[in-house]
Amino acid sequence: MNISSPVTDPVTPFGAAPAILATANLLLPHLERGQRVYTAILRDAMETAFGASDAIGAWDWKLAYEADEGATVLFLRKYGKALFRKAGSPVSRLALLEKIAGLLPT
Repeated sequence: MNISSPVTDPVTPFGAAPAILATANLLLPHLERGQRVYTAILRDAMETAFGASDAIGAWDWKLAYEADEGATVLFLRKYGKALFRKAGSPVSRLALLEKIAGLLPT
């Protein structure tokens, strides 16, 4: 019986998790300032966190959008309670979430 270990791809969610979190932390200041995160900013943050570009396969855009979502979570963990308290109604909260989501590329 042969037991073989799985081949690990450098672009896997588990292997990339620290770099995705690092990217999210690089994007967080943009959200805190209310600045739009353009794809060029996202690419630079990903290249910084991964230490290489997507062109050589260090990361892909699916992971970049995971980092976007991570930045949103970090922002909401830091400011969500206060913002939602000020928003009051569920409709106002939804508008706030739409505004935050609008700052990130899709």
